[in-house]
Amino acid sequence: MIEIEKIVLTSSLTIIGGIVVYVVGLIINEFYIKPYIEYKKAIGEIDEEMMFFSNVYTNPIMPITTPFGNEEVISFYKHASKQLRRVASKFSSVYKAARCKKLFKIINEGDKNKVIGNLISLSNSLFYSVGDRHITTQNHDKAVEIRKILNI
Repeated sequence: MIEIEKIVLTSSLTIIGGIVVYVVGLIINEFYIKPYIEYKKAIGEIDEEMMFFSNVYTNPIMPITTPFGNEEVISFYKHASKQLRRVASKFSSVYKAARCKKLFKIINEGDKNKVIGNLISLSNSLFYSVGDRHITTQNHDKAVEIRKILNI
């Protein structure tokens, strides 16, 4: 093999190797790293919404007894309900997209279902009717369980 052939072969192999490494990096980023980042963002959104609406889910109201003309309060509670459902739905979708759950220490399917169920339950229990006096304690317990599972 002459010297020029060695140079061309070495250069070609270096270029091909670089392209392979680049493509593999893109695949790893697209299918593993990005979904994990989205998963972590979804947990951050859950934390944000739970913190922002903690005064709502720990103080459910009975719409009938809310002072007349206080539609803003009811509207805010409805908004809180929608937001809690939104983050539950988003968490469900990003969980499904995440791969290598054990490698990235992502919660298991059962815990995911508990988190989503508790968020939906909180969303459903911002308003109460006569006889639901223990709902505040139940909501608090659900929030604590969510935070414990997600480590937030």
